[in-house]
Amino acid sequence: MKKVLFLLVLISCVSFAQVTNTVTFVADISVLSEQGFTPGTHGLKLEGLNWDNGDISVVGDREMLQDPNNAMHYTVTLEITTTPDMVVGDSARWKFKAYPDEDFVDGGWESANPVTGYDGHAYVFQDNGSVVDLDPIEPWITMIQTGVGVQNTITFQADLSSMLGTGVGFFDPDAGDIMEVKGFWGDANDPNIFDAILVDGDPIMTPDPFMVGLYTTTLTIELPEGAVAGNGTGFKFKASPDERFSNTGWETSANRPIIFEEDGTSWTMDVIQPNITPLGLPLSSDITVLFQVNLVEGSANRYDGSEIPRDEVTLGIIKGASTAFGGWGGNWTLADTVAADSNCIVINDSGENGDKVAGDHIWSANVTFPAGTMQGASPYKYGIWYPGCDTIPGASGAPLDNSAPSGEDLSFNIQATAAGSEVLDIWPTLVTSVKQIDNTIPDKYTLEQNYPNPFNPETVIKYNIAEEGKVTMTVFNVLGESVATIVNDVQEAGTYQINFNGYGLSSGIYFYSLNVNGNVLTKKMMLLK
Repeated sequence: MKKVLFLLVLISCVSFAQVTNTVTFVADISVLSEQGFTPGTHGLKLEGLNWDNGDISVVGDREMLQDPNNAMHYTVTLEITTTPDMVVGDSARWKFKAYPDEDFVDGGWESANPVTGYDGHAYVFQDNGSVVDLDPIEPWITMIQTGVGVQNTITFQADLSSMLGTGVGFFDPDAGDIMEVKGFWGDANDPNIFDAILVDGDPIMTPDPFMVGLYTTTLTIELPEGAVAGNGTGFKFKASPDERFSNTGWETSANRPIIFEEDGTSWTMDVIQPNITPLGLPLSSDITVLFQVNLVEGSANRYDGSEIPRDEVTLGIIKGASTAFGGWGGNWTLADTVAADSNCIVINDSGENGDKVAGDHIWSANVTFPAGTMQGASPYKYGIWYPGCDTIPGASGAPLDNSAPSGEDLSFNIQATAAGSEVLDIWPTLVTSVKQIDNTIPDKYTLEQNYPNPFNPETVIKYNIAEEGKVTMTVFNVLGESVATIVNDVQEAGTYQINFNGYGLSSGIYFYSLNVNGNVLTKKMMLLK
């Protein structure tokens, strides 16, 4: 009898830990309607909520219906129940999805948040039993419109010779492996990089008959109305099937830029070796690797370029594609670090779990890849928590995703021979150095053009100060938002040189502005990754 009573108490506790919310989601289709979204022809669904945690329960028809009181609003009401280990304040990721696929960019899927880069929307769970009506959200979805923008016909070339072979661990066409050109995405931080559409051609690449390992395809791509030659879009190579390649076949590098020539131009892109690794055989036994990230002076928060206060950091994490890293689960919040089934690895600077020296600003953790893990490259990123990091503009939804922009992941090659090895990464910095190179007093204030320009990711900036004073130099994006303050100090008269590192910034046009003694000088530079 006691056993039965204990079981009933346990079941009661588990049920009590779960949180159920009834949520009404609202899509504002005003912009989509201007693009040609037509009720009856086009529709919307709500997808996700259980993507990052498949045990979340979602009850209700995901099809969104037009609000009878507002033709520009589509709504759906769903009952969402957390898993037993989730609590109020945890979140679930979701997106709008438009259809039919062929009428929309990216098949009708929402792009990432244009400000934060977060891939989707986060619903934050309220108290158990809450009925929540969310504010209307404008979907980040674009309808395809042809014949109004700049078109280029481009031949893409991929060198697969280093991975071409037979069986596991190789790109094997006989096993059904394919390589595609995917994307044509815009960049929220660069108004010259647009969402584009595929007008003609097959994105699946075919082998060149004259050169072993070279795969090609020719595509006609169109930028939207208002775009001109010199604007562009972004793409990646993608290998399939997913289970045979690291990172499910996606390149682990940032989006590759395509800069368009005059309308109607046909041209051939340089040969590219895709940053893709076929998965090898599974590990026969566990291997443990020490991961370390050095928070060097000048380490920057990628959201705004602000310097991280190294002595105030209280916690760090690693996330990545491998299940040993958490499988990209969670939402880059503190909740990820306390879940029973953790979505990350917590790193420390306290001399524990592999950390060699407490307090040296090198944050570390031993990571164990269990037997059965597929050998091959696995992307990962670090995150750091310190007071105020969640209040930085754009960081509130995923404050721990603060080391590098989406798509610019690090990569570790999981191999049996890596057992007992160490990885030492350097946290991205925006400023490598600022130094005085000549103390001769200049006769005027000057700001020189950076060189090289375009740059990737480092460039040199020189300036002259005619009189001692408080000097600031700030980098702005094209929206006028400050992304980095690289000088903020009193400097004596002389000539100075800055080695600026834009590793944590997205490709695009930036402005650097010198302000000293009432003199303001500004120049433009381009980061092209």
